[in-house]
Amino acid sequence: MPAASPPERRVLGDLLIFDGDCGFCTTSANWAKRRFRHGERAEPWQLLGDQALESFGLTLADVQQAAWWVDAEGNCERGHRAAGRVLQAGGGWPAIVGWLALTPPTSWLAAGIYRLVVRWRYRLPGGTPACQVAGKSPGVRR
Repeated sequence: MPAASPPERRVLGDLLIFDGDCGFCTTSANWAKRRFRHGERAEPWQLLGDQALESFGLTLADVQQAAWWVDAEGNCERGHRAAGRVLQAGGGWPAIVGWLALTPPTSWLAAGIYRLVVRWRYRLPGGTPACQVAGKSPGVRR
C-alpha cells in the first residue's frame, strides 16, 4: 500500500499567520501589512480555520505558539524566521534587519529575542493578558 501523500498546500502569495487575539501581534501584523509590496497577506489564525491550517501542514498548537510565514510554494517558517521574512517583504531598511534575522550568527540572537518577545508580549505595547502564552517558551522549528 502506498504511503499517504502530504496535504496539498495552496497559498495565494506569501502569508503571515499570527495570533489575532493578541494586541501586540495584531499591531505588529498591521504594521507589516502597510509595508507589504507584492501581494503578501497577514491573517490571524483564528480566521483561517482548521482546514486551511491543515493545508499548510500546521496544527492549532503550532499557531498558538508562534507566528508563521507560508510562502507561495507552501514552505513554512516559524518564529524569528517568520519575522525575518515579514521584514524582508516590506523592503527598505526593515529588509536588512530581516536578512540579519535569517543569517547566522545574528539569527541566533534573533531567535533569542523572538522567544523573549513571545514570553513577555502581554507586557509590550498593545499587549493584554490574552497575549500571554501558557507553558514553556516556544522553540524554533522549521
